[in-house]
This record gives sequence, structure tokens and C-alpha cells, in this order.
Amino acid sequence: MYVRLRCRSRRSLSRALSVRRLAAAGVAAASAISRLRRLWGTPGWLPDEIGVIIEQGQFFCYEGEDLKLHLQRGIHNITVYSLIGVAADVDSGQHQKSHLVSVVNVAHSMPIAPAEDGWHLFNDFLVRPTKREEALSFNPAWKLPSVLTFQIKSANNLIDDSWKTNLDTSLLYQESGPNPSAPRSHTPLNPLTERPNSGTILALDTEFVSIRQPEIEINSDGDRATIRPIVYALARVSVVR
Repeated sequence: MYVRLRCRSRRSLSRALSVRRLAAAGVAAASAISRLRRLWGTPGWLPDEIGVIIEQGQFFCYEGEDLKLHLQRGIHNITVYSLIGVAADVDSGQHQKSHLVSVVNVAHSMPIAPAEDGWHLFNDFLVRPTKREEALSFNPAWKLPSVLTFQIKSANNLIDDSWKTNLDTSLLYQESGPNPSAPRSHTPLNPLTERPNSGTILALDTEFVSIRQPEIEINSDGDRATIRPIVYALARVSVVR
């Protein structure tokens, strides 16, 4: 007969080491986040352009004067990207949930590059132009960057509008409805004599239906805050010549 003994002190020591490692990892992560928050709060930290070099499986990224120097030397195959948009997490207050807003430089999507940037704020159903300083300013207390979007610079202001010459206009001359054979109170377009072209004047009438009701939050002071606005969907479009 033999007796098998287990050493509980070893298990306790292993648990203690695991707890210490987790604590150290948590401290390191908190320190990294703190450094990032300080960086994000620094004015001008986000560059308008970055240059990327990929050689022998290694990735190099440059901006500012370093990017200009590499472009002047022309030694490496460097690809330049332009900043076109940022998604930011915004904390509106204690009684509201944080939400995402986006700022987009629409100047890069115009057929001809304008002399100035065209930053616009997209906050749910609100769209308005904004200054570059406001668009790219962050505050660790309430506004933090979530997604940065860069586009290859050579694609700026290149608009492919070839689809305009390949539009299928047959839909304009088709009768649609639950009962196509029912008597009509209108005259359909004539595909031979009434083809829409530049300068054609049309009137549009639309009808929308709500598919989601708004979410409204009432705080302890009785103030109402719209968390999610009402959502509508297009139900009908009528075109009158």
C-alpha cells in the first residue's frame, strides 16, 4: 500500500504567478492606452499623407519630412496614401451612450481637385461642412479616433462615370403594378419620341414609410434625448413629365 500526496503549495504558487502575470499584462495595456490617449490629444498628430515601403517582407511607414526625403531621393518604391476620412467615437455625456461619427474629405472624390480641403461631418442624419482643425481634433475625454481611412494618392479625383452611358432606360417605359391590364389614368412615355435627355424637366413625388420607431431616453431631470432617430424607407416614386 502506498499513499499519494499532492503538494497544494505548488498549485497556490502557480495561481499566484498567473495572477501576477495577468496583473502585469493589465498594467502594460493600461499604460499603452494612456500613451495613445495622450498622442490622440496632441494637435496635428494625424498626417494628411503617409508613404509605405514594403521590401523583403518588412513594412515601413513614413510621414512629414521623412516622407518628403524619401520622395526626393527616389531610391525605394514608395506608395503614397491620402487621408480621406476618420470614424471617431464620441461620448455625448453621462446619460447618453457613445456613438460613432465620421468626418470625410470629399475633395478627393471630386472630378477636379479643389484648392482647399472639403471636410464634412456625418453624424447620423446630420451632414454639414466642417473645418479641418475641427474634423481632425480629438480629446481623450470625449472624442477618440476609431478608424482611419487612407486612399492611394494616385486614385484621388479619378471618377469613373462610364456607367452614365450604359444606363438601361427600358424601365421608364414599362407598366408595373398588381394589375397591369387595369384601365390607366395616365399616358406612359413613348420610347421613340420621349426619351429623357439633358434638359428634360420632370416632377418627382415620393412616399416613405417608417420601418423603425425612434429610441428616446429620458434622464432623471426629465430631459429627452434621441438615441436613435426614426428610420424611413422609400415606398413609392412617381415621375411626371
